[in-house]
Amino acid sequence: MSYLPIPETNSPATIKDFMKLLPPKSTLSDWQKIMYEKMVWQYMNQQEGYKWNESSGDGCVASHYHPKTGERLLNSKKFTYCCGVSLELWWLSLVEYLNNENLNELLPTYSDFKRMRAWWYCYDSKYWTGGAGGVVIPLQNALTTPQKQSQKIFPLEFQYHTDLYQAEFGALLQLQPNENPMSGGHSCVFIGLEKRIWDTNGKVYDCFRVFESNSNSGYGFSKGVKINWYWMEKINQSGFQRVVHVGQLI
Repeated sequence: MSYLPIPETNSPATIKDFMKLLPPKSTLSDWQKIMYEKMVWQYMNQQEGYKWNESSGDGCVASHYHPKTGERLLNSKKFTYCCGVSLELWWLSLVEYLNNENLNELLPTYSDFKRMRAWWYCYDSKYWTGGAGGVVIPLQNALTTPQKQSQKIFPLEFQYHTDLYQAEFGALLQLQPNENPMSGGHSCVFIGLEKRIWDTNGKVYDCFRVFESNSNSGYGFSKGVKINWYWMEKINQSGFQRVVHVGQLI
């Protein structure tokens, strides 16, 4: 069996080339189809590429307001970064999904969204959880109320795990080193698993494909919203094994 190398282009010729790296819409659930459409929208409408900013509520493609109150939820500053794009994607998908299902009464309130946003960005030390795998706790806290862990802010059923082989299209991924997990990390959205030729020696690796905003090269803009690949067994520059935490709909 022959395998393809990781694409090296930073500028797909057409949006159709980009969409070929997403799964066929006919294979997706109603929720996943909305995620698919929002990914395409984010890719086509990004403006100034990637720029990291240590704050909560920006790094998204556009500004967004609560449908019921008009209060601003996300503030676009034209540039994007990982957690801004992933939260924007999930929020826009949720709003459309609930509207399609006539479940608008389940939409999180403005105050609930602000709390979810703070945990999602992990932008302040009080939202960090130390120890191996600690980032799962901020992810879970982002989707539950502070009073009752059983009461969901995000009004759909989730499961949390670290097995990429069980991940499905549209799952939120948090990538962390397995020691001192809050020393660095990355937020992206799972597309699929595949085998790719990774180096000049022609060696084939198990990879996972993601939708993200990052400063690294990938299939899309060299800095900004794009599709990228990660080697499953990658060891980072500090010598730590990467752990991928998965949050996905049941």
